[in-house]
Amino acid sequence: MIYKQTFFSSYEEYEKGLVTDKDIDRDDLSTYSTPFDIKKSKAKRLLKMFNKNYPKALLIEGKYQGDMGVALKTIDWKEDYTSNHHVDWWIYKKATPEKLFKECLE
Repeated sequence: MIYKQTFFSSYEEYEKGLVTDKDIDRDDLSTYSTPFDIKKSKAKRLLKMFNKNYPKALLIEGKYQGDMGVALKTIDWKEDYTSNHHVDWWIYKKATPEKLFKECLE
């Protein structure tokens, strides 16, 4: 099961006390977005890294819906960003993105 908190931004995680030692940059717009990678191979590499510290981490996949928030490729809005596969999604408070995604088993 995928929970709503899966989609929290770094700021929401900090605000809700889910992380205690997170360095939050309030001047960086990406702090308020939920990051995604649209290239599955890159996401799988990141998952291996996350699983070292977060053994319950999993890879999810789904489709973005515009009525749930604003999504932009990071390279299109963040100066000096080089990855063409990273997306920032500013999810609306009442949105239910957890209904759009499932665990990726491959």
